[in-house]
Amino acid sequence: MSKQTDTYMQRRREILEAAERCVLRDGLRKLRLRDLAKESGQSLGNFYNYFENKQALIEALVEKEVDWFIRSATLPSEPLPAGATYRERLRRRLETFVSAYLSPDGVKTMLSIASEALVDPKVRAILKAANKRVCERMVANISEDREVIERLPPEVLEVRMQLTRSMLESVRVMLVFDDDLDPVLIRNTLVDRLTDMFIDEIARDHGVSPEEIARRV
Repeated sequence: MSKQTDTYMQRRREILEAAERCVLRDGLRKLRLRDLAKESGQSLGNFYNYFENKQALIEALVEKEVDWFIRSATLPSEPLPAGATYRERLRRRLETFVSAYLSPDGVKTMLSIASEALVDPKVRAILKAANKRVCERMVANISEDREVIERLPPEVLEVRMQLTRSMLESVRVMLVFDDDLDPVLIRNTLVDRLTDMFIDEIARDHGVSPEEIARRV
């Protein structure tokens, strides 16, 4: 990567970081490009060298958070001992995924963007595309063998992933607004619930008992 490209990417990151500060302070609806230029220490004219308009900036903010989440959700975890059961392996993958999802980084920014999506169709479309990427990562994260996924109709799988994500979203919001909750206890309880839920669904799909699925090596 050339020095010129490095400088371009650095300034683009600075604008995004300034945008996050503005959104956290004033909300997305009150974000003005003139205020953002001042916050980032750059001229308004220079802003358009990096983003075509405010919508492009919002897309970049969402993409930044989704990219961070996907990287965090795919970090390698400590290997389980040989002979670990399917339940143990599934729980380990879900633990990595849930830990990334419930991380406080970027949550408030995304909540502000989500509130704007209620009234702005363009922002709603941006979040819809991001949601699809997250759901695809969820599928990859919980699927140990393709047979589990491929035998399900796509619409059934999509509904399951959306319901799971809705559960995660509600917990994430709860942790933001209630400082008295124990995030570790919440995370572990949620991971256990999701593990049991997925095993029950897989067992039902295969016509066997949950215990048989859970004990598989």
